Amino acid sequence: MNMEKVVKIFNNFSDCERHEIEYWKSVNPNEKLIMLESIRAMHMEISGGSKQGLQRVLRVIEHP
Repeated sequence: MNMEKVVKIFNNFSDCERHEIEYWKSVNPNEKLIMLESIRAMHMEISGGSKQGLQRVLRVIEHP
C-alpha cells in the first residue's frame, strides 16, 4: 500500500490532536481496516511473526 507523505506544522499539541481526531473521523471504515491490515503485516514482517490474519476469538457462555 502506498501512502501519501504529508507534513503539517501545528502551534501546539491540542491543535495537532484536534486535527488527528478530525482526520480519523473522515476516513471510511473500510479504509481504516485496510490501513490496520497494512500496519499489522509490516509489524509481522519486522518481528518475524507468522503471516496469519487477524486473530478470531470465540467464547461460549452458558445461559442459566
